[in-house]
Amino acid sequence: MKKLQLYTAGLMLGALSLPAAYAQVNLVRAASVQYSAVTEQGNELEQVTIIPPLRITEPQSRVIDLAICLDTSGSMDGLIDSAKQRLWSIVNDLALAKPAPELRVALLTYGNDGHAPENGWVRVDSELTTDLDLISQRLFELRTNGGTELVGRVISVATGKLNWSNDPAALKIAVVAGNESADQDSVVSFRDACATAIGQGIMVNSIYCGNPADAEAPLWKQVSMLADGHFVTIDHQSGTLAINTPFDDQLLALTTSVNRTYLPFGSDGETAWVNQSVQDSNAIRLNNDAAANRAMCKNGSLYVCAWDLVDASKEEGFDLTKIEVAQLPENMRLMTLEQQQVHIDEAATQRGEIQKQIADVGTQRQAWLDTEMQRRSLDEEQSFDHQLRGAIRKQVSTRGFQFPAVVAPVVPAMPIVETAAGAVVVPPAAGPSQQGAVQQGAVQQGAVQQGAVQQSGQQRVIAPQQQTGAAGSTTPPANASGNSPASNASGASAPPAPVQVKQVKRQGEAPPIVPEDC
Repeated sequence: MKKLQLYTAGLMLGALSLPAAYAQVNLVRAASVQYSAVTEQGNELEQVTIIPPLRITEPQSRVIDLAICLDTSGSMDGLIDSAKQRLWSIVNDLALAKPAPELRVALLTYGNDGHAPENGWVRVDSELTTDLDLISQRLFELRTNGGTELVGRVISVATGKLNWSNDPAALKIAVVAGNESADQDSVVSFRDACATAIGQGIMVNSIYCGNPADAEAPLWKQVSMLADGHFVTIDHQSGTLAINTPFDDQLLALTTSVNRTYLPFGSDGETAWVNQSVQDSNAIRLNNDAAANRAMCKNGSLYVCAWDLVDASKEEGFDLTKIEVAQLPENMRLMTLEQQQVHIDEAATQRGEIQKQIADVGTQRQAWLDTEMQRRSLDEEQSFDHQLRGAIRKQVSTRGFQFPAVVAPVVPAMPIVETAAGAVVVPPAAGPSQQGAVQQGAVQQGAVQQGAVQQSGQQRVIAPQQQTGAAGSTTPPANASGNSPASNASGASAPPAPVQVKQVKRQGEAPPIVPEDC
């Protein structure tokens, strides 16, 4: 009988009796779960299904370290665009976990001829950090460039060079995405790299960018099996879905307003504060969906800015008197200590008020989107973020975190009313938190009809059908904010269409700030 090493959620259970192994990690009864099993020689794989008597119910650590490893060879523009677009929705999903986790994210790239060959064409673009704006910045700096994709090498670098948490109970996950064979590295086998990773408590999730029937797919599945991870496949060339909603303009205005409540301090505070607005702009340049998800992320518990006096003042041990005057925002340098504290408190209060509005509008937006996705029969199950969120949720749940069931509010139906001008759709009235962003009124039926799914740049978009009036005239196109410049009979501006899916094209970006190679 083969000797097996059993792992679950990055914890080695060993090869002895299961009850003894489970007793070491404070567990309770759970349902049937599939575990990874590696033979003693480490060169054969088996999948076993056991019924564990126990499951972790309370997290022993709130720390979650997540390393994202992306293939940036020439064929992977779609993957990079998906990561840019969906970073914020992935973080937003983790923010739902209770108790609130402490998230750090790292970014590594591999398979790029622009990286140093002596390092296996692998580069650490960002260490594990709580600075999500920095991760966004690095994503927008990425460029594809030919390359040899060495999966074993990037796993090895992620395991050995990142500043993983020293907390033995921390959840440590590496995500590796690519579309070539996982077994191209003649120096570091992915099998050895995965064994080393799981030996240090690091689970490896593998994302194969291609058809699950491809010859390369089984090796990518082995990557996850060897390191107690999850294996998924995605179509990285199908793009991402971006739908404009009636709530986007207000979310963009609110996220701009909340930036004014940040009080940068320290040697890098001003730079980080500027970068916050730059990443807002980067998200807006993608589309309203990305910008809205970023606005919601900034409103969540995982968006913490160490350079901000408001966030820093909430940390244990914060002492305003120990901050040098020259390190404070310029408008606070002549204030007394009491005035400085009042200024911080006022900024915190103002931020809380804006964040409440963002939360209210965001909840309405998500409910609207859920209804619209269902109405249009749209499916994102093969998207980058959907697959990754599902895998991470399962792993986070094994550590005692809970994801509460979110009950979306009921969105009023949009009745179609026959008028002299033809069929029109009346959107629901704007609530108190939407006034000024969404006007109540009628819009033409063509604005909400389902259009053809197309490709625009690297994003999957829906081209809405052209709007026509009663006499067949074409409705003037919407302006940048989504509002039509046309006026109604009374001279008032026409209300925005409740559905408009924006075509997004790739735009030029600033030259990258190149990180050091490993």
